[in-house]
Formats: sequence, C-alpha cells, structure tokens
Amino acid sequence: MEVELDIYSGRENPRVPLPAAEAEALASALASLPDAAAAAEPEALGYRGLVIAAPSAAIASLRIRGGRVAITDAAGAVAWREDAGRRLERRLIEAIAPSLDPALAAYLREATSR
Repeated sequence: MEVELDIYSGRENPRVPLPAAEAEALASALASLPDAAAAAEPEALGYRGLVIAAPSAAIASLRIRGGRVAITDAAGAVAWREDAGRRLERRLIEAIAPSLDPALAAYLREATSR
C-alpha cells in the first residue's frame, strides 16, 4: 500500500510505501473515527494532505486532510470522518517519515502541528 503526499502543483506527488503494521492497523483506526459532515476541500498551495488508493476491497480511496477524512467506497460514495487533533494524519506521517527526505518529513510535521 502506498501513501501519496498531496503537496505539489504541476509535478508528480511523492508516493511512499506504508509499513505493513500501519496498513493493517488502518482499518481499525478509521473505524474509531467519528462521523463528520461533508466538507469542501479548500484549494491550497503546499502540503494539502495524504491520499491512499485502494486501502481495502471496500474502500477505493482515502483523503486525509486538515483533520478530516474522506472515505470513498467502490461505488463512489463518500463518507466523512473527523480526525480530531489530526492524530491519524500525524501517525501516518510518522510511519512514512523514514522513507522521506528528512527536510520533507520535518516540513510535514510542522504543517500538521497547526
């Protein structure tokens, strides 16, 4: 399973493998998040969030951004969850940090601490 950093405009976003232990824990982490109302994703420059394609047979993609998680199922329906304190987002960043340039990992930590 790969995590895409939604960070660049005009060039390909980096993709890094999600460690197996985190990939296995992802489903239970998602299940523990409370429901949230649908939200528009604001356009921004720089880091915008994480994208995970096909994390399971039932989920086509995840977009994790600014304390919100959009879960798109195989039929295209989107369910929203609240990632209070950006805990899931920061956990995933820490899991992939060893695969990133140290400066990029530091930038992501800073961007998600706000």
